[in-house]
Amino acid sequence: MRVLDLDMDYFMTEIASTPFSCEERLDEEYYGDSVWTEEEVRQFLEQNLGL
Repeated sequence: MRVLDLDMDYFMTEIASTPFSCEERLDEEYYGDSVWTEEEVRQFLEQNLGL
């Protein structure tokens, strides 16, 4: 059996800039608009990974 484990943070156009010691999640306003659309994720998985 093969397993693909992807970190969904990969599918963002911007990177959150907070110290790694911060244990609270950033507010949606800081990164909500940078998440790839479903179509972009599907296209990447299908065209680049052959899934």
